[in-house]
Amino acid sequence: MSDSNEQSATARTRRCFLKRGMATGLGLFGFAPLVRGERVSALPPVRTITRGPRHHWFGYYDKLQFDPSGRYVLGMEVDFEHRAPRADDLIHAGMIDLQDGDRWIELGRTTAWCWQQGCMLQWVPGSKTHVLWNDREGTNYVCRIMDVKARNLRTIAHPIYALSPNGKSAVSLDFGRLGEVRPVTGTTASPTRTPMTRRRRTPASSASIWRRASRN
Repeated sequence: MSDSNEQSATARTRRCFLKRGMATGLGLFGFAPLVRGERVSALPPVRTITRGPRHHWFGYYDKLQFDPSGRYVLGMEVDFEHRAPRADDLIHAGMIDLQDGDRWIELGRTTAWCWQQGCMLQWVPGSKTHVLWNDREGTNYVCRIMDVKARNLRTIAHPIYALSPNGKSAVSLDFGRLGEVRPVTGTTASPTRTPMTRRRRTPASSASIWRRASRN
């Protein structure tokens, strides 16, 4: 076989290999009908449930976004993108009513947030009406817990990082220090405290995780 014929055969073999590999990979992810050129009609309907001009997102994957009935969907609303949040950047926490024209219902506002984890907005496990999110009072991080039906709001003295599956207890940490050592997942610090001041107040030896009981 000549060199040109051999190179052509090698190229065809490589293309076939790549084509088959791509088809196999897409098939594993459920895109086999698209690879075969078939019309996809079995996929569930999808629609946008928020509207501009503000931007909306939820946050971390391990939080409960839907209420137990599936009617209300939690979300956060902000008026900018494409930069890191500052300490005074305010976001709106709210929920969308899927049975009332995707109506946005504001629940509260907060400056204790980041792009990746939001403000830890979530439904309390086991509750049909209670929602929580983190906030700031001066230089202190706190947690707001709201009964969205009665619109009652109460505050606990520690921010919440994660809730137990039954919603009866929670763990907390120093969000200010987390913002220093891991800005992607931490919240921005209060403008009244410099990073060096916070480091002196919260050395590594004093960094802790707290567990506290929770009640709806």
